[in-house]
Amino acid sequence: MSDNGLPQSILGKKDYWDSLYKGELENMMEHGVQPEGWFGEKVIDKVIRYLSENFQLTDPILDIGCGNGETILSLAGLGWKNLTGVDYSEEAVKICQFLFQQHCATGDITAKVMDIMNMKNTDFSTKYRICLDKGT
Repeated sequence: MSDNGLPQSILGKKDYWDSLYKGELENMMEHGVQPEGWFGEKVIDKVIRYLSENFQLTDPILDIGCGNGETILSLAGLGWKNLTGVDYSEEAVKICQFLFQQHCATGDITAKVMDIMNMKNTDFSTKYRICLDKGT
């Protein structure tokens, strides 16, 4: 049970995400299976459309809970710069870093292991204009 008396979702547990991303990383490395997005292309398209209508390609973006980096890769592919993804799962960040290198998108994008619920002011050396979370 959570503090509010409701049952805690498995999606809120770090162990769940570490295990899931570890499996995705193994499948990717052993069989070349690319990880899938959680929310589908329509959601990513809506986010990108909103960003494109309201911000500049060079505005720094922080993707909170970036998972396998799908959103960042989509933005980078459209010319967006200054992209950072953070996730508390080290396995997710390993996937991001591998995919960023695979897609030659390493210059203006990065992924870091970070738990935003337990961070210090020194965790960010960049100021972000946009912080997004597609939500889980």
